[in-house]
Formats: sequence, structure tokens, C-alpha cells
Amino acid sequence: MTQDQSRAEFEAWWIVQGKYCRAAGGDYEMYLASQAWQAARAAAPAPARWFPVSERLPEPFTDVIVWPRPTDYCCEAQVDKRGEWSYGVYEHYNGHVNYQAHVTHWMPLPQPPKEQG
Repeated sequence: MTQDQSRAEFEAWWIVQGKYCRAAGGDYEMYLASQAWQAARAAAPAPARWFPVSERLPEPFTDVIVWPRPTDYCCEAQVDKRGEWSYGVYEHYNGHVNYQAHVTHWMPLPQPPKEQG
């Protein structure tokens, strides 16, 4: 998002919600609110998005979420250095086995939850 787009988005929010922040005049409050807005936007994590495999591939051998799902119980796969996709399963008699997967889109795995204690 460009700086102009960010400013336009904030100003649109200010027109609707800024009335709840104004004590006097509004310019000073608008400046402080815009600083807080920019800081919050900079600190927010980037939203997850699907990448078409035609646009870019993940790092080789990195587990990612894929579409379409390779099986009913699996939604992760990885790509090798040649660009071939596979997913792994554990089979009772064969142990860990990799199968080829047809993937059109992928996204990175989210960060694991933080321990609270």
C-alpha cells in the first residue's frame, strides 16, 4: 500500500470515526490519531495470501499449505529443487511415503501459537 493510499484510507476512517476522538478543533487530534494509525498498521502482521505456483514457488523442501488438497486429511506439501510437488504420509506397512501432488496455489504456514503461562 502506498503512502497516499494509506493516508486516503485513514482520512476515510477519520470522517466516520474521528468524531469520537475530537475534543477541540480536530487538527491536533487528527494528527495524533494518524500517528497511532500508522504505527498500528506497521506493527500488524501481513495477511496470509495464496500464491499461484505460476507466480512464485516457496523455498525448496519447506512445508506450505497447498490447494487443491492432496488428500482428504492433508493440506500440506512441499516442492523440490526441480519444481515437483509432493506430500508425505505414514503408511502402516510402508512407513513414511511421499506421493506426487498437483498444486495450483500455496501459502506459508502460520506462526505456531505462543506458550502462555
